[in-house]
Amino acid sequence: MTYRPKNYEEFAAYASTANVIPVSKKLPSDMLTPVAAYLKLRGAGKRSFLLESIEGNERISRYSFIGVDPYLVIKARGENLEYEQGDGIVSVEKGDIFTSLSKYLASFVVAKVPDMPPFVGGGVGYIGYDAIRSLERLGGGLADDLGIYDSVVMFFSAAVIFDHVKQSLLIVAGVFVSQEGASRQLYESALATISDIENVLFGVVPAIDKTTRTLPPAIRSNVTKEGFESAVEKIRVHIREGEILQATLSVRVVIDNFAPAFQLYRAIRTLSPAPYMFYLDIGEYQLMGASYDMLLRCTGRRLDYRIAAGSCGRGATDVEDLLLAEELRADEKKVAEHTLAVDLARGDLGRVCDYGSIELFELMIVEKYSQMMQMVSSIKGRLANNKTSIDALAACLPAAKVSGAPKLRAIKLMDELENTRRGPYAGVILYLDYSRNLDSCITISTVICKQGQAYAQAGESIVADSVPDKKYLETINKVRLLLKSVEIAEKEI
Repeated sequence: MTYRPKNYEEFAAYASTANVIPVSKKLPSDMLTPVAAYLKLRGAGKRSFLLESIEGNERISRYSFIGVDPYLVIKARGENLEYEQGDGIVSVEKGDIFTSLSKYLASFVVAKVPDMPPFVGGGVGYIGYDAIRSLERLGGGLADDLGIYDSVVMFFSAAVIFDHVKQSLLIVAGVFVSQEGASRQLYESALATISDIENVLFGVVPAIDKTTRTLPPAIRSNVTKEGFESAVEKIRVHIREGEILQATLSVRVVIDNFAPAFQLYRAIRTLSPAPYMFYLDIGEYQLMGASYDMLLRCTGRRLDYRIAAGSCGRGATDVEDLLLAEELRADEKKVAEHTLAVDLARGDLGRVCDYGSIELFELMIVEKYSQMMQMVSSIKGRLANNKTSIDALAACLPAAKVSGAPKLRAIKLMDELENTRRGPYAGVILYLDYSRNLDSCITISTVICKQGQAYAQAGESIVADSVPDKKYLETINKVRLLLKSVEIAEKEI
């Protein structure tokens, strides 16, 4: 067991140059899983998050993060921002989520404690697809059938981090030092917080109530098969006329849900293990899902952007996998869509990076996962001195993969063809630390639980030669996988 800083004197030394000091204790994690740890820490259902890495390479799947009881929640809906303190006090102002996050984080200076994970406390939440409306003149007339916030970011001073490579966990209590400087009381309070968390972690996992369904599920969609196929045809017309090159059309389905929300998340992680798994308990509702798609990562001035476009199934043997991967790379249509996504990503990064710093360092490599393979390209760049990571995130949202190209014209077209706002779907899940380093994934395979309903949403890329009924089937199959998780959560978990 290792503490950092090692003692109060070392803590005070950090406090002389920083106003946020992460105090931590390292423990072995071989007797504990992130799921069990989360269930213990959240207790009776506090606002909280679990960010997991189920599969993938070490670069993207090394850590899992847990936080409970945020001291601040920033919520955005349209032009209104709400700031909710841990004591329940709420203040409201006009603005957008990006400016709000930048202003809040501007005054923090974080102590550079060595050998820390990439995130040890800060903001965790989602920025929805519709957040782009606060930056661009797109209008907002679509129906809001979900009735939830466009974006929510919760700030946590304490966190539990699992390092899956080193088989260890880190309990972190962040200390905010005022202008008066460090005090022994602050340091000892952090140690007490760590001790309290440790005691909970190695206690008993609480029981989960189960409710049995008595009626067949009622499933409703925001679009009919005929309506979806008609929208595909309209998109193809716009492509032929040269207005757009590609657009992503989505479907939302709602089903009665009798399982506790976290049971539904457990079913999703079983059905769709992915490098990015997320469960956010906002209080009024829960957002959960799986994503293979990292959008943007910022570490210091370095930006990393991954493009995942073009996928296929797994083979029964390594040789079959190799043959399928070669077929994927030889598929002219999928390669063209992937290349377009790469070009659009470079354009987005060009708005916030130093000239000449953008570099493509992986091109259409095929990554293997338990249920599929996909083509991935990676781009890196250097953030311009007059830009922040939040500026970069705003420039990249929403990803071309889930909007279209050109992006703004495709978004306006989707506003005409989709009859409801997308909400969190096609935005990002992110963490954001006090140094404004961030990591984010595209919110794709997503379920929202609210008042006994589960809302699932998925989409498909539409290009000039897309076949309407085939695209409808592919989209519905994605939604069905999410709905399958409701059945598993109610019957098996």
